[in-house]
Amino acid sequence: MELGGRIDAPKQRGFLVLAVAVAIGLALRLAVVQVPRCINTDGVYFVQLTEQIAAGGSWFHPTVAITPGYSALIVAIHAVLGGSFEQIACYLSVFSGALAIISAWFVWRRFFGEEAAGFSCLLLAVGPLSVQYGSGVFYEPLSLLGLITGFALWVRLEKGGSWIWGGGVGLCWGAVAWMKPEVLLWSALGGIVTARRQLRVGILLVGVTGLIYLPYILMVHEHTGKWQIATKQGVNLLVAQATGEADFGAKLEQLREAGAQGLEKGSLPGAVALVRRAAINIYLVHRYAIRESWPPILLAMVAIGMFLAWRGRLLGAWLWFPMLTALPLLVFLLETRVWYTIFVMVSGVAGLAIAQAERWRRWLLVIVSLSFLLPEALRPLYRLDADAAEHQAGIWLKANARGNISVMDRKPFVAYYAGLPQIWPPAQSGLEGLKGCLQGFESVVLVVDNRYFKSSRPEWFDALSCLPPWLREIAHFDGPEGHRVRLLLYARGEES
Repeated sequence: MELGGRIDAPKQRGFLVLAVAVAIGLALRLAVVQVPRCINTDGVYFVQLTEQIAAGGSWFHPTVAITPGYSALIVAIHAVLGGSFEQIACYLSVFSGALAIISAWFVWRRFFGEEAAGFSCLLLAVGPLSVQYGSGVFYEPLSLLGLITGFALWVRLEKGGSWIWGGGVGLCWGAVAWMKPEVLLWSALGGIVTARRQLRVGILLVGVTGLIYLPYILMVHEHTGKWQIATKQGVNLLVAQATGEADFGAKLEQLREAGAQGLEKGSLPGAVALVRRAAINIYLVHRYAIRESWPPILLAMVAIGMFLAWRGRLLGAWLWFPMLTALPLLVFLLETRVWYTIFVMVSGVAGLAIAQAERWRRWLLVIVSLSFLLPEALRPLYRLDADAAEHQAGIWLKANARGNISVMDRKPFVAYYAGLPQIWPPAQSGLEGLKGCLQGFESVVLVVDNRYFKSSRPEWFDALSCLPPWLREIAHFDGPEGHRVRLLLYARGEES
């Protein structure tokens, strides 16, 4: 800033680009959230847990291991504003995602300057994955807001801030840990680094984080009878076991299914297995995380920005902090959602590629980047989502179901939209085994589709191409890319 209070041109451009980024990011998310889409799998479970908490029930989902912080906040907002839980969750993602852009700017400004930070925020605002998470039932935008705000406070603390900044960091990260317990790694690392210069402040940072998170640990102990950080640990161990399989995606889906059925117990692998799994995950991370987090144009910007940061000696905490906290995750977690926050932190360097370009080249880079990213971000406006057929099937079943009916399905979408209880399909044991399972219920709608059901129950899928007399097709629905969902009804008393 110049004498006399005037802001120099680069800073003005930085502020202007930030304002434009927030406006575009908010507009994109508000536009996409208006489009009827099928809720994601975890979104169903979070809404179910929200309903359970709102009714005064347990803070633990009966069948899957998820953290309660996100659902508890939705309940609190619902008590004030009303509305449906799913709608509240979507708009919570919209506004927390937009606010996260501002928090990210404060971090990136510290390392790269106002102008580069502004362009990085613009890329974050229109990133397809950020828009997807920022317009649905995902806790990623909210956790990103808390985590990156805490990091911005931590950066200020390292510049010589007082103990108040340390308490603020602990407050942010402790709250986020109720959604993402792995954020405790950020608190531990931040506390250690701070304690080297300000021992008491470092202890305060970790202490505040722990104090906020302690009630959840006590709740987990009361619920499970064990002292552990979260109920997700066993699930993560099972997920880790999928790595290295010939078809990792299919194996991962099977393990998620096992976790959803309450079979989430896993045993800690040995040291050799841990090293092997980490090495395989490093190799595979490009397939399961980088590709979705960084589309080609954004990946190119990050690569150029990384080179410029290295050449300009700008490599700092924005890079090593998220990388160090990511190392333990390489052993257990390879999902895009888990790595999203880390990729957002690192992608702040992308703005350097634009900011250091000369005049017209700078705006050409902006136009080219937006021309690639915006169509993908706006994809829900002009293309059906992958599970549109499941969505339609659930809505149809809600309008047409009569009597005491359950839904047997590998995915929760149809049961969720139909407002009916879900039953997990049993292990394959011939059609007679399926019939024996169905006979335990009065009426069951079996959801057979050529994606989820076919991949997990291929023998049954083939056998049900010609229906046995005790099943009849009541409806079918078609979705994008040839996806077909068939609803097969079993009713006791109609057997032949």
